[in-house]
Order: sequence, then C-alpha cells, then structure tokens
Amino acid sequence: KSNVGAFWESAWRLMFAICAIPALIQLFLLILVPESPRWLMSKERNVEAKVILYKMYSKNEMKTEKAFKNIEQQINLANEIANLSEFSFLAMISGRAHQPIRRALIYACSLSILQQLSGINAVVYYTPEIMDQAGVYTLLEKITDYSDCAAIFATALAYSPKIPTIAIVMIFKLFDRFGRRKMLLFGISLMSISLLSLSINFQLQHSMSQTANAAIALSSISLYGIAFVLSLGPVANMFTAEVFPNHARGICASVAAASQWLFNIAVSQAFLPLVNTIGLATVFALFLFVTIFSFFYIFLFIPETRKIPLEQVESLFIGPILEPSGIYDFEIGKPINFLDNNNNDTDNDSDNNDTENNNDSGNIANYNSDNITSNNSNLSNNSNNSNNSNNS
Repeated sequence: KSNVGAFWESAWRLMFAICAIPALIQLFLLILVPESPRWLMSKERNVEAKVILYKMYSKNEMKTEKAFKNIEQQINLANEIANLSEFSFLAMISGRAHQPIRRALIYACSLSILQQLSGINAVVYYTPEIMDQAGVYTLLEKITDYSDCAAIFATALAYSPKIPTIAIVMIFKLFDRFGRRKMLLFGISLMSISLLSLSINFQLQHSMSQTANAAIALSSISLYGIAFVLSLGPVANMFTAEVFPNHARGICASVAAASQWLFNIAVSQAFLPLVNTIGLATVFALFLFVTIFSFFYIFLFIPETRKIPLEQVESLFIGPILEPSGIYDFEIGKPINFLDNNNNDTDNDSDNNDTENNNDSGNIANYNSDNITSNNSNLSNNSNNSNNSNNS
C-alpha cells in the first residue's frame, strides 16, 4: 500500500479537527459584531442603537432618524399586541390575529422542506457511492498513482468549485444586488439541469463510455453544489431570519429549523433504500421533480424581501395562504416583489397618517404601515369593547 494511501486511511481524525478551524474563526469574529439596534432599543439603550444605525446608513442623519422612528413604532406596536394577547405557537395556529405570521411560517417551513427534498444532503452524504456507480474511481485509478485515495480525490474534485462560489457570493453581495427571488429561481434552474443530466447519465450508463459517464457525473454534481450555494442553501435560512417580527421570531425560526432537520434525516435515511429499489436514475428524477415544483412554487408564492424593512415585511403575508404573496398590488399597479425602494415613480400615499414623503421608503413602506396601523387599531378596539362589556 502506498504511503499516500496509508496516510489518508488514518487521516479521518484530522478531518474532524479541521472542522474546528472555521468555528474558532467565527467565534473571534463575533466579537466585532455589534448588537442589533432593535434589541438595544427594546432595552432602552437608544443612544447605542442610534450610533449603530448611523454607521449602517452611511452616516446619513435623515435615514438614521427615519429608521429609528420605524423601529420605535414597531416595538411599541409589538408591546401593545403582547399586552392584548400573549403570543404562543398554539395561539398562532388557532387565532386569526396572527394570520400573517402563520402564513410566513408556512412559507419558511416549505422552503426548508423543499431544500431537503431537493436531495442536497443525500447527495453530499453519499457522494462516494454515487461516484463509484458512475465509474469515477475506476477512471481515477487508471490515470493517477493514488488509487488508494480515489474516493477522497473524486469528492474533492466534485465539491471544490463550491469554495470560489461562496467567495463570489460574499464579495459581490449577489443576494442584495439581484434579490432573493431571482437568485432562488436562477439557482433552482441550474439544479434542475444538473439533476436531469445525472438522471439521463445513469439511465444510459451502459451505452456510454466509462470516461464520458464519469465526466458527466463529476461535472453535474459540481454544478449541483454550486447551484445550491446560489439558491436554496442560504436563501431558505435568510428568509426565515427576515420574515418574522421580534416577538415571534424565536418560536417560528425554531419550527422552521426543526422541519429542515427532520426532512434532512428522512431524505438521507431513505436515499440508499430507494437507490437499491428503483435505481439512481429514478432517484435523481424524483429530485428533479421536486426542484421543478419548487421553481413554480417560489415564483407564485414566495415574496421578495430585499430592501424591505423588518418592520414592514409582515404585511407581505396579509391574505389567504394560497393567494400569491406579495406578487402584485392592484392599488399601485406594480408588482411589489420587484418594486425598488429607491423608485422615484412610485405614488406616495399620505392618507390620514403623519408620514413623510420620502422616495427611499417607496410604496411598500406606506402600504405596510397602513396595514400594521389598521391591524393595531382593530386589536385595540376589540380590547376596549371587551373591557366595556365586562364592566357592564
């Protein structure tokens, strides 16, 4: 046995040790992360919150003051709602007062579930078996001197393109530049192409040369991993972090994360039995069906959350669950999802509110503020009526 093969055979311990490096880096970088302005304001540390907002908005005093007032309004609203009724998971499911949160939770859980049903973790966990069936190991043993570590070498080749992809996403801020929806739809399209290629490749495996079969499998899995990094991988978690108000975020984010891990376990445990029963080609076809369904589901129901303030995003989910969410506002005649906050052509509504006409806020802020204020007044009226009846 070669020295290289002997090293890799005993190096699995090193693999676990290496995982500690990014965890330690993240631990030290967390020291540089400031507290959330919303949390600081909820603790009545307003001066510190304004300092952080001032830095966030590039030292623009007008935007800083506007953001401060929006957060203050939302905190007051959340406190009033909390006084009227205590938020809980059971109350959210049964009570209509929490309908927008319930709808947002359904969408967050569905994205997490679709992320796992697309097969990502099953493919990652069982890449060596997939590569083996594609003949990649046999090919590598012929063209390299490291036959003992062909599995590790093939897996490294398949997933190494994900590293520069992650760097590109971080450097160019693609999700903030193009939006979550566009990146989701683009990445899922690439995932569908790679899964179609894998399914056809394994279906026609015996009528193709070993070199062609191995090359298609290797390149398709690489494309699949890159597409996941550009779409369902980060966006499912970003969406969960962006769509819930402060008083509901802990419970709702936990439910969404639990659904993700439950389906992770289910898919990874079912993968090998399915492969042994119906074959790899059919399994990849099932994953392909999920990604195609995900494309149309996201196109119809998942709203764009880019540039929409956390205080306003809840109003995107007002309405029936099966109604397209935040796709089109008939009052302004434009799709909310693609409405830029800096759009100068939007109509500024003053109504009965004491709001400033600011092009940076756009119609989404006005639309959402009216809905939030309306819901708040309804809750207050209901509470007053209830108290009056009790006094009588």
